[in-house]
Amino acid sequence: PAAGELLVRILPYLAPDSAPGPEGYRLRVVRDPAGGMTAEVTGSDRLGTLFGLGTLYRKTALTGKGFELLTCDETSAPRYELRSVNQGWPVNMDTGMRTATGARKWENAEGIAYQEELMLNGQNGYTHGWGGGVPVNLAKYRGEKKQVSTFVMDFCAEYGLKYVMSTSINGLGRDNMKPEWRALLFRYRSAVHACPSVPEAREAIVKAREIAAKHTARLDYVMLLPGDVAGCDCDKCRPWALTYYDLALEVARAIHKSHPEAKVFLSNQEFSIESNKLLFDRYYRDKSPEFAGYAYGPGSSENSFYGYVKPNRKYEIYPGVYPASTFLKSRLNYLAPGQQVIAFMDIGHWKRSQTGLTQLDPVYAEVFERRSFNACPVRLGRVWREVMPYIELGIGYSESIFDDFAKFFSLQLLWNPDLSERAITREYTAFYCGENVADLLTDAMFLHERNVEKN
Repeated sequence: PAAGELLVRILPYLAPDSAPGPEGYRLRVVRDPAGGMTAEVTGSDRLGTLFGLGTLYRKTALTGKGFELLTCDETSAPRYELRSVNQGWPVNMDTGMRTATGARKWENAEGIAYQEELMLNGQNGYTHGWGGGVPVNLAKYRGEKKQVSTFVMDFCAEYGLKYVMSTSINGLGRDNMKPEWRALLFRYRSAVHACPSVPEAREAIVKAREIAAKHTARLDYVMLLPGDVAGCDCDKCRPWALTYYDLALEVARAIHKSHPEAKVFLSNQEFSIESNKLLFDRYYRDKSPEFAGYAYGPGSSENSFYGYVKPNRKYEIYPGVYPASTFLKSRLNYLAPGQQVIAFMDIGHWKRSQTGLTQLDPVYAEVFERRSFNACPVRLGRVWREVMPYIELGIGYSESIFDDFAKFFSLQLLWNPDLSERAITREYTAFYCGENVADLLTDAMFLHERNVEKN
């Protein structure tokens, strides 16, 4: 390269015996005698190459004179199998926030650009939440792919991203619902959730997921969520924990017809102490091969006041190193050999989320009181580190673009948990705001957190 130019070479994949690990890379940056620089990116595989380019992207600083880039020769590989941050497609924020602010939806190209940025920062899986619906209209379905909404699934297949399906276990959607099928949820008949104790409704719940899986190009992980928002409180569905378990088993078998390799996870969101015992005793007794493990999500722990959960005081006894992780640690007793734990962490949603923020930013609170947008690296690092010793898979749950720091932080920590909170924060400020203000802004973010926490 000539003076002031950067030549980027993408080399063939590393040989398995010299690769740092799956999705890893080697980045070598050298200065050319002519005054330019050459960067060589060699990945262990397709995604490894992408993540190597992402590291180069963050290391390259633009200045008034051009770019600045230090020489280096480094190899790196992620420590966690799945690293994802949920973000609705292609909207920039959830419906409530978008309505409150008057913001427009993103175009598809904007949503893709946003996902590309997350991938360059280490995201290797897209978490797709179905909520109370499913991407198929059963009345119109005739076996043709065009009648199933597969845009996100196809996007993941094209980019090589792992596809994570998060689905409300009995969500069916308005188009598929019949009045006599409606589940009793929060004392009302849900317009989008079906009662699995009605045979025809149960068949529709399972069939819709079987069809969607059949038309999905790739399906790596599935979280079958029993609450927030899911479930049925009718007499026939009680106890819900066991109704949920049996339904989840049916859904898992249906999904495995077309994707036998997909990892399906049970969860216990918003379960009571008694419901947890019913679920996990059954789970331990069966050890069904249909389930790959356990999904720890918002409202799963008996250590918090999240949602409708009442803390179980027994976990205050002998809490170990991390009091908040005691419940999660106890769940490992129920896993069969080879099963995994996926942490579906709430990083920027309810103020009663797993980050447990005590205060909202007063300006944002005027906009929409439900969301928590404070950038709190110390607190966020603590809640991640409480669960990281027990997991292989991590997802940061979010519903807006306002917590991009939390996304960046989560992806970097899941890549390398040896990084300190300050190191990750400084990389964020240096990359997005400039090396000349990185130290000042990093100090400001830590000061802001102390102010928010009033300590």
